[in-house]
Amino acid sequence: MTSQAAQLTWDVYVTELTPTASDDPPPGAKQFLWQPTSATLICGERDAVLVDALPTVAMWNRLFPGQIPDPLVLAEPLPDGAIDLEGHELIPVEVGHSDTDSSTVLSVPDIGLVVAGDAVYNDVHQYLRESGPEGRQAWMAALDTIESLHPRAVIAGHQRAGRHDGPEIIEETRQYIRDVDRAVETTETSRQLYDKVLALYPERVNPGMLWWSARALKP
Repeated sequence: MTSQAAQLTWDVYVTELTPTASDDPPPGAKQFLWQPTSATLICGERDAVLVDALPTVAMWNRLFPGQIPDPLVLAEPLPDGAIDLEGHELIPVEVGHSDTDSSTVLSVPDIGLVVAGDAVYNDVHQYLRESGPEGRQAWMAALDTIESLHPRAVIAGHQRAGRHDGPEIIEETRQYIRDVDRAVETTETSRQLYDKVLALYPERVNPGMLWWSARALKP
């Protein structure tokens, strides 16, 4: 008699907007806030895998002074890439540039889940500081790759807590990039770009990240 692997479940933790030590707040604000950031726990009956544990090194010490532990323990890559969780495969998928270079998402085909990291956003202003015209085009290709996995649930790396995790957020992320493309072509200054995109997305979380992006795209 063949035993079947137990069904996996997952839970998502989302941080609140976090004050930083940045000296570049958006217009009208006194402080630059960091994005609400997700970490996903995928659980079997006995074991679990934590995906997107929150960042701890490099630029983060400057933004969050005194909050980063020392010494650090870093994960080591698995030889074959995939993770076996009680008979279910968790498969890393390289998608190239999204909001930064060398992005990877985690696909769990048995439950239709993709933990998309910063390749997909969910009602939060997207980080485009590292995405000029070619970078934005590459990000669109990354979204195509994620969509080709046919997920039923997509966990965004930055999201409004409590909002849906449906695959439709892939297209929402695409549309934001399209709108930024058009706004870049029709504005001359970072403030104009910021104002134009903010008018399109007045309710998205954290306009400070839009300001950072506008300052890079229209220096």
